[in-house]
Amino acid sequence: MSRETKHTLHMTRIFDAPRPVVFDYFTQPELVKTWWVPPGTTAESVEIDLRVGGSCRWQVRGSKNQRIVITGTIKELIIPQRIVMTNQWEGLDATLITFEFIELGKQTEVRLIHHGIPAADMMPMFQTNWTKTLERLEEQLQSRGAL
Repeated sequence: MSRETKHTLHMTRIFDAPRPVVFDYFTQPELVKTWWVPPGTTAESVEIDLRVGGSCRWQVRGSKNQRIVITGTIKELIIPQRIVMTNQWEGLDATLITFEFIELGKQTEVRLIHHGIPAADMMPMFQTNWTKTLERLEEQLQSRGAL
């Protein structure tokens, strides 16, 4: 396997909330800010230009008060079914994230595919971070009565 090989993470999670509500939590900055940040950080600002070609920007603060900027570009958007976007931390190569939102009656299945993870030994970290992040989404949906 060459050093250039990239890796892909697949995750699926079912939320007890209707698809439009879950989709809003992925696309509305004031909602995104409540859950979609790396573990150990707090969102200071979230900007999303919700259109193909639109840019996304998260500015977060780490536990040691360091500033982290994460940017992306929306590559594909089918409301409320699918989002494909780049994801880039300052100073690192961009990855590609696909979110699919499957309607299951009053529930929504979210399929996450994170392409371009640079190394196999980083896969457990990405898995853990996404698991914790999606747990925060579940907590937000519950606390706001969306479920």
